[in-house]
Amino acid sequence: MTTLTTLKRYLASPYLRLGVGTALTLLTLYILVREVDLQVVGRLLVQAERGAVLVALLTVLVNVLGKAARWRVLLGPAGKQIPFGQTLSVLLIGQMLNTLLPIRVGDLTRAHLIGSRGPGRSFTMGTIILEKASDLLCYALLFLLLLLWIPLPSWVQAQLPSMFLLSFAVLACLLLALYFGGNRVGLQAAERWLPASLRAAGEQGLRGALSSLDILRRRDDTLKIALWSSLIWMMAILTNYFVLQSLHLDGSPVSALFVLLVLQLGITIPSVPGTIGIFEYLCVLTLALFAVESSAALSFGILLHALVLLPTLIGLILFWTLGLALPPSSEPDVASLPQ
Repeated sequence: MTTLTTLKRYLASPYLRLGVGTALTLLTLYILVREVDLQVVGRLLVQAERGAVLVALLTVLVNVLGKAARWRVLLGPAGKQIPFGQTLSVLLIGQMLNTLLPIRVGDLTRAHLIGSRGPGRSFTMGTIILEKASDLLCYALLFLLLLLWIPLPSWVQAQLPSMFLLSFAVLACLLLALYFGGNRVGLQAAERWLPASLRAAGEQGLRGALSSLDILRRRDDTLKIALWSSLIWMMAILTNYFVLQSLHLDGSPVSALFVLLVLQLGITIPSVPGTIGIFEYLCVLTLALFAVESSAALSFGILLHALVLLPTLIGLILFWTLGLALPPSSEPDVASLPQ
């Protein structure tokens, strides 16, 4: 084994990611502890307005239900044969695994569990990729909207070119995939790019994944996806807004949106499971732009993080109570999922 190969395997190791993430988390926690008054943080959390917290919790739950409903639309006719309870359970389990484990294990598990119910794993993975693409495009549109409202700090502006380039690339890939999926000659041309050793197995998977894009050819379903995506992101903004209100902070829809976009950008930073520390630090850093004091901003970060991690807790409970295991170590008992 060459030195280069060894280095690549080392850099790709989840243990390295966890080590780097742990170091960053400890560093951010150290910075936070030095900059805030923990007694003030505790007092603000205890005095948080319960009604606003409950409304924020409701928006988190509606957000999750909206994601499950959107996924059923993306799954098309095959998804209608799967009970909503199973779709929601698998979504929650997938979110939990993505939060706690590296390399998007939750997405692979979602494709495995739902694909086993009839749609097929490659088709189901295609719907998950389309789900991520929809969220990325919504993210880019919201950033454009934010640019019209407030001047963005330089550390955020520096990320805009790559983010918009990525969004454009995703849109271009979707259009190309629609062409290849609906054009026999184009599909055969795409298959020829596969290595010969993978072509036989890859053809079926490629066709299955591309067939998931057929939903975009149906105007009504495309509109449903857009509406559910709008609801999902609106609920996320409202979660931030009501958490700000619960702590009697001078929050506005603009600050709630800005916090959401920065947090979404920040989840790509290596961290310990749950992004503990990084999440709260980004809240303090972002709310400082709106003249929110560090201790109050940390209270906001802690309370918001607790609320948005609730689906992760539910997913963990489902994973344990249903006795599931990560593929391919063992086959999950798909039939045991709730109806």
